[in-house]
Amino acid sequence: MAEVLVEKTDNIIEENPAKKLKSADIEEKLNNNLISTKALPERCDKCKQYSDQILYYNGHLNNSSEEYIALTHEKLSLFTGKEEAIDELDEIPTHKITHFSVYDEKGHLVPFDAGLVECNVPLYFSGFVKPVYEEDCSVNNGIAAHDCGPINEWWSAGFDGGEKLPIGLTTEYAQYYLMEPSPEYQPIFKNIKEKMMLAKIVVEFLLDKAWESPSLEDLIQHIASFGEYDNIEDILLKNAQFICDQVYNIDLASEEARDEDDKPLITVPCIRSLVKMAGVTFRKNKKMRNNGKKEIKYKAPKWTKAVTTKLVRDVFEHFFTGQLDKRDITEENKGPKRRRCGICEACQSPDCGECRNCKDMLKFGGSGRSKQACKNKRCPSMTIQDAEMSDNEDEDDLKIKPAKENKTHCSKRIIHNVVFSDKSNITYKGRQCYSTAVVGDLTVKTGDFVMLKSENPKDPPCIAKVVHMFDNLPQKYMFHGHLFCRSTDTILGETSDPRELFLVDDCDDLPLGSIIQKAQVEYRKRPENWSEIGGDFSLPESLEDDGKTFFYTQRMEENRFTDIDFEKEILENECSSCRRKTEQKRYNNIIFKDNVAKWKNDEYKSGTGVFLSPETYTFENFGPNQQKEDTEKYVDEDIYPEYYRKTRRTDFIKGSNTDTADPFVIGIIEDIFSHKDEVKIKVRIFCRPENTIKTMLSYSKDLNYLYYTEEVKTVSFSNVQGKCYVAYGELFESPSEWCQQGPYRYYFTESYNLKAHKFESVPDVAKKIGSMGKGKKGQIVKGRSKASYEPPPEWEKVEPLRCMDIFAGCGGLSEGLHQSGVADTKWAIEKEIPAANAFRLNYPECKVFTNDCNELMRKLLSGQGKEIGLPEKGDVEMLVGGPPCQGFSGMNRFNAGAYSLFKNSLVVSFLSYCEYLRPKYVVLENVRNFVSFKRSMVLKLTLRCLIAIGYQVTFGIVQAGHYGIPQTRRRFILMAAAPGYRLPKYPEPMHVFNKRGCQLSFAVEGIRYFSGCEWTESAPYRTINVRDAMSDLPAISNGANRSEMPYVYGANSHFQRMLREQDDMAVLRDHICKEMSPLVTARIEHIPTFPGADWRALPNIEVRLRDGTITKRLHYLYLTKKQKKGEKPRGVCQCATGKSCSQMDKQSAAHSSLIPWCLPHTADRHNQWAGLYGRLEWDGFFGTTVTNPEPMGKQGRVLHPEQNRVVSVRECARSQGFPDKFKFFGTILDKHRQVGNAVPPPLGKALGIEIKRALYETKQNNLIS
Repeated sequence: MAEVLVEKTDNIIEENPAKKLKSADIEEKLNNNLISTKALPERCDKCKQYSDQILYYNGHLNNSSEEYIALTHEKLSLFTGKEEAIDELDEIPTHKITHFSVYDEKGHLVPFDAGLVECNVPLYFSGFVKPVYEEDCSVNNGIAAHDCGPINEWWSAGFDGGEKLPIGLTTEYAQYYLMEPSPEYQPIFKNIKEKMMLAKIVVEFLLDKAWESPSLEDLIQHIASFGEYDNIEDILLKNAQFICDQVYNIDLASEEARDEDDKPLITVPCIRSLVKMAGVTFRKNKKMRNNGKKEIKYKAPKWTKAVTTKLVRDVFEHFFTGQLDKRDITEENKGPKRRRCGICEACQSPDCGECRNCKDMLKFGGSGRSKQACKNKRCPSMTIQDAEMSDNEDEDDLKIKPAKENKTHCSKRIIHNVVFSDKSNITYKGRQCYSTAVVGDLTVKTGDFVMLKSENPKDPPCIAKVVHMFDNLPQKYMFHGHLFCRSTDTILGETSDPRELFLVDDCDDLPLGSIIQKAQVEYRKRPENWSEIGGDFSLPESLEDDGKTFFYTQRMEENRFTDIDFEKEILENECSSCRRKTEQKRYNNIIFKDNVAKWKNDEYKSGTGVFLSPETYTFENFGPNQQKEDTEKYVDEDIYPEYYRKTRRTDFIKGSNTDTADPFVIGIIEDIFSHKDEVKIKVRIFCRPENTIKTMLSYSKDLNYLYYTEEVKTVSFSNVQGKCYVAYGELFESPSEWCQQGPYRYYFTESYNLKAHKFESVPDVAKKIGSMGKGKKGQIVKGRSKASYEPPPEWEKVEPLRCMDIFAGCGGLSEGLHQSGVADTKWAIEKEIPAANAFRLNYPECKVFTNDCNELMRKLLSGQGKEIGLPEKGDVEMLVGGPPCQGFSGMNRFNAGAYSLFKNSLVVSFLSYCEYLRPKYVVLENVRNFVSFKRSMVLKLTLRCLIAIGYQVTFGIVQAGHYGIPQTRRRFILMAAAPGYRLPKYPEPMHVFNKRGCQLSFAVEGIRYFSGCEWTESAPYRTINVRDAMSDLPAISNGANRSEMPYVYGANSHFQRMLREQDDMAVLRDHICKEMSPLVTARIEHIPTFPGADWRALPNIEVRLRDGTITKRLHYLYLTKKQKKGEKPRGVCQCATGKSCSQMDKQSAAHSSLIPWCLPHTADRHNQWAGLYGRLEWDGFFGTTVTNPEPMGKQGRVLHPEQNRVVSVRECARSQGFPDKFKFFGTILDKHRQVGNAVPPPLGKALGIEIKRALYETKQNNLIS
C-alpha cells in the first residue's frame, strides 16, 4: 500500500486516508500533519516552472564564443569560397551540437518543448558545435559557443522507421542537430527524448494497426510490450498534445499518397480518446521536418478482399452501382452539422488552388459539384467529429426522438367516371359487390392491381389489389383495396430494387374514380430446390422499369420480412389484411366466458399462476442498508479538491441499480369474474426472498424460490402480464431441477407473514398447489370447485442443428446455443490464434480453421473445401457469427468509396457463406451502432442481400442484461430463416435491468424500429448484480497470476451455482488480474469503497510509492469561469478561465500526482469523467466488459468493490455469464480480449431457445416436408 508523506516529518500514516472518505480519525490525522495547509511553491513568470522544480544553468563553457563568432570557425565551413552557386537550402548552415544546455534569460534550465518558443519566450543554448558530418558525440574538436539563439523553432526529422529520431533547433544564424546533452541538462532532455520516442512508437503503431481501429487500451498494451515505460497512461496523456500534433502532421504529409477512402490516422479511436481526455487543441504547431518527400506507408489490412458468390456479387454490382451518390439528401436525413474549430492552422489557411478539391471549386473554374474543402483546410477537430458521429457507441441512455409514421396515404380525389358492369355473388359490409367496373378507359376486375396517386404529391403512386367493388352511398363506386408497400418505403430505402413490393397489413375503402392506371404485379415463388443451389445462380433477370411492372415475394411487419402463407393469404373474396387485423385484435382482447379468460392464446382460470405488473402490490422495502456517500457534507477542498464535482444534482452513479424496476408480482388466481364489463381476478400474492425482512436471502435462494402468503387481493385482469407456474417444492425430489425443465416455473417450501414479518410453516391446503391427480387437472384449494392446476409446459425438444460459427472468437455464442440445445457446432473459423485455441479447448470435436475466411470461401467455390474439412452444401443447418466492421467504420458519409470498402468487408464475406451454404437459420451479432453505421447503409445493404438470397429476416437490439448477466451490453442481433421455416421472435426479457440501458429502439430515416418484445417495463426475475456474480471468489492481490486455485468458499447465489461445476474437487481457473504500475496502484488504494466512488474522491496528497518514488501534489492556479473572486482556484490550466490551453501549463503540471492532471483539465467537457478509476458496486452491475480493463479506459469502472485491483479474467468471464469450466488461452491480455469480444452465453441461450421454438413450430405445423 502506498504511504502518505507528512510535511517536514518522517512519520507515516499507516491507514489509507481515502479508504473511508471523511472518517473522523483519518481527517484528524491529516489535519494534525498540516497536509492541507502546505503552501504552493512559487512559479517563475518567464519559464512557468515551479521553484521546487527549477534547475539552474551552471554558466558558459570555458573559452566559448557567441554564436555568430563561433560559426565563422574554419572547422565548421563546408565551402571553399570558390563555388559558382550555392543551393538555397545551404544558405542557412546546418551543424551538430553536443554537451548542450537550454536556458532562459534568468538562467533557468528549461525544456524547449514546453510551449515557450511558441509563446515567444527567448530561449538560448550553449554547447560544442560540430560539423554536420561529425558522428563523435564527445566535446573533442568541438567549437564552444554560448547564448546561441534565441531559438526560432525546434523540430524532429521525421518518422522514417529507423531507430534514431533526430531532434533539432533553429536560430537566426543556423540549424543544429542535437547530440548529447550536458550532465546538468540530461534530466530535462531525457523527458524530451522520451516524448519523441513515444510519439515515434505511436505513429508506427498507427501506420501498422490503424485498419483494426485500435482502442486506447490497445495502444497502452502495445507500448507496454517494449518494457521501457512506467505509468504509460500518464505519460501518454502528458504528451498527448505533441503526439496528436505529430499524427496530424503525418496525415498532412501523406495527403496526396493516401487514398480518398482511407481514414486519417487522427480519427483512429485511440487517438480520439487521447484528444478527449487530454484536451488536445489543434492550433498552429511546430511541424515535423521532412528530409525530402518520403512516402508514408500504411500497412494493408490483414483480411483479403471479400470472395463472393454470383448472387451476392450481383446484388451489390447490379442494384447499387452508380445509385448511392445520386440519392437525395434532405434536411431530415442529414446528419448533425459539423463545425470547424476556426483556430487551427488548417482553418486559417487559404485555399491552395492546386489540389483536386480546389480545382473543382467554382472560383477556380471547376464545376462545384464535389463541395469538398481544400485539402490544406481539413480541420482535424472536424475530422474527429465526423468519426465520432459514425463510430460512437455510448452505453448510456439515448434520447428517444419522435418518429414519423411509416404509412402511405392514398389520394381519394376522383379523376375518372366509373360504371359497374358485372355483379358479384358476395356482399361487403352488407352492400352489393361487383366483379367488373369501367374506370375511364380502364376495365378493372376483382383481383387486379391498380395504382392511385399518393396524398403527398412528391411520393410515387400507391399500389393496391382490388378485393371488393361496391356502392357506398352517397359516394358511389368504391373499392376495398389491399395496399402494397414499395420496397423503397421500407427500411431498405434506396438500396432496394424499386420494382419490388412487400405485402403489408394495410387496406382501405377507396374511390374507383381515383385509379390512374393498372399495374402488373407478379409473385416470385422460391424454387423447390432453393437450399441446393447456393452459389450456382445469379439474380433473376430484372423486370422492365416502366413504372407499372412490379413483383413481390414476402410480407413485411415492422422489423420482420417473412414468407407468405398462401393457404391463408390467397383466398377468394377475402381481404387478408382485414382478417389479420381481426385476428390480432382477438389476440390482444380479453374474452371472458364460463369463468375462463382467454388472452393472447392462453387460458386463465382459478388456479392459474400469473405475472402481475409491479404496481399491483407494493411490498415493504427491506433493501440492503449499504454505505452511501454523503455528497452534501463538508469536505476539505485542500485534500479532496475534485470532490465538489460529485455534489451536482445531475450526477448519477454508473452501474447502480437504484432506478432498476421491480420484477413482476407473482400470484395464483383464486377466483375470476366479470364486474361492470371488466374482468376481475381474486389473486393470492406470493413474495420473493428480497421482499422479506431477510433481504440477503435473495442472494442465497434460487431465483425461482417464493414464499406463500395469506395476502389475497382483487385486481383488474389488465394487471396480468403473462402466465407462470407455481408449485409446492416438497412435491419434487429436486425443485431446482423441476424449474429447469420448462419456462416460468416457481416453487415454495415456506410461508411468510407480510404483516408480522415472520417465516411460518406452509398450511396443508397450500401443499397441494401444483400436484396433479390421476385423470384430473389438479387439486382443489380451500374447497373451491373452481380452482385447478394445469401441468406446466416443458421446453421444446428438437434435434440439434449442425452449426458453423464464423468469426467465432473463443466460442461465447456457440456456448449459449449449445446450452439451449438447438445447435451442435461442427465447424468454426477464427483467425486470431489464441481465441481459436480457446475454442478448441472447449469444443475438441469441432473443426476449427485459422485461415482467412475469404481463402476458405475461395476453396468452397472451387470445389476444394471437402479436402480440408470444410462443409458441403446441405451440411450446415445453422450459421452464426459476428463479422467485424473495422473496414468501413470511421467515415460518416457513405459515398462510392465507402461502398467499395463495404463490398470487400467481412460482413459481405459472411453473407457469401450464407448464400453458398444456405442453412436453415442464420444469426448475425454485432455492436449496437451497426444499425447507424454510415447512416444505416450497412444495415440496409445487409438486409437487402439476405432478402435477395431468399431469407426471411428480423432485426433488432437486445440488452444482454435482460437474460441473466450482471452487465449492460446492448447488441444488434439479426436472425434469418430459410423459406418454409418459422422465423424466430426475439426472446422476452427474463430479468429486469437498469432503465438507462433499456432504450432498445432505433430510428432509420425518421421511422423507429423495435425488437417486438412485449415485456418492456418489467420481467419475471430480479436483476443479476455484482454480488451474485463474484462474491464467492477468493481475494487476490494486484497482478495475481496463479492460473488455478481452490474455490475456498462455497457458491453463495443462484447465479454462482449455475456457473460452478458440480464436482467438489473442481478448481477455479483464470482468477488472475493485470499488474498495475506503482502510481496507478496507489490511486486505486485511495479510492473509497462506497457506491459511485471514482477519481473525484482522490486526495491531493504526497504518497511514497512501492518503487520508492514520491508523488507530487496537483497545483490549482486558476479560477474557473463559474467561480467568484475569493474562492479557492479549481482550474489546472488557463483554459479554465476561458482562454486557450497553455502548453506551458501542461508541461509544468505534476503528472505524477494522485489526481491525474488531465481529468480536472477536461472534466467539465466530458461529464466530469464520471466512472474513471471507479469501483464496481456490490448491488450494481458491470459496464460493458471490455477487452482490456484500464481505470482510465473507455470503461473506467473496472476496480473491485473492495480489493485494490482491477477485475480479474474470471470476474469478467462471470460478468459475461461464462461457466467456470470454460477455458481461455494465452496471456492475461489474450484472455481479457477473448472475454470482452465474446457474445454472452446467456444471450446466446435465450436466442437459441427462440430458434428451437420456431423450429419446433415449423415441424408441428408441417410448414416443410
